[in-house]
Amino acid sequence: MAALGPYTVDVWLTPDDHDPSLREVDIVAIPGGNTFSLLHTLREARLLPALRDHLGRGGSLYGGSAGAILVGADIGIALAADPNDVGLVDTTALDLLHGMDVLPHYTDDQLGAAQDHHRRTGRPVLALPERSGVVLTGATARNVGPDPVHVITDEGAVERAADVRWSLV
Repeated sequence: MAALGPYTVDVWLTPDDHDPSLREVDIVAIPGGNTFSLLHTLREARLLPALRDHLGRGGSLYGGSAGAILVGADIGIALAADPNDVGLVDTTALDLLHGMDVLPHYTDDQLGAAQDHHRRTGRPVLALPERSGVVLTGATARNVGPDPVHVITDEGAVERAADVRWSLV
């Protein structure tokens, strides 16, 4: 990345003492941790509207693990891995995937659980193995690979190979 230019990295452990507008930020990276605590913290700091504004201005968002779950419609899928210690009742997330939920760290043995989630919620599950990623451009998704990703419903899993694009609407 050094060839692409100089970078300034500002790590926020909490949103205190930072400009919550994100106006001077090009890329927001939201890593892992407890998904429920993450969503609670972002709501309390009023950063969800700022993230939406950031994306609307052409900014980028990288979500890894809990941060990936946050870009889906709802974080309830995280109950399989994270306790809801903060007691969130409203688990609505950013919904950048047009109604899908996100399951990071996906392995084939989780297919049944993902299908059960779809049956309970009516939302498809975007299942992301460790060596995969998805880039969104509007309503078009592209698997940046190298491993395939899966869109899971109760009918099964549709595999999207590396570099495949598909519409989310």
